[in-house]
Amino acid sequence: MLKNDWTEAWEQEGAPKPLGMPLQGMVTMEAIARTSRYASAGHAQRVAFNPVGQVVGMMKDVRSCRELMLELAQEYVDSVERLQAMQEA
Repeated sequence: MLKNDWTEAWEQEGAPKPLGMPLQGMVTMEAIARTSRYASAGHAQRVAFNPVGQVVGMMKDVRSCRELMLELAQEYVDSVERLQAMQEA
């Protein structure tokens, strides 16, 4: 989950430990639903539930969509060229 005011509050000294599954979800479901429902209100995003995969730890910088798509296209071209070279050998 992306860190935000919500996750930071749970990690504060003296905060209760999260409950095991599915109990934690049962306790927080209403709050999570409201952050989605009222996201446009502005403040809700600071505590919104933002699940992410483990790869989030590898994210170090912000890149434009254009830059990312160009990189993906170049990697595709490189891969096809390597495959063609393997067939020729």
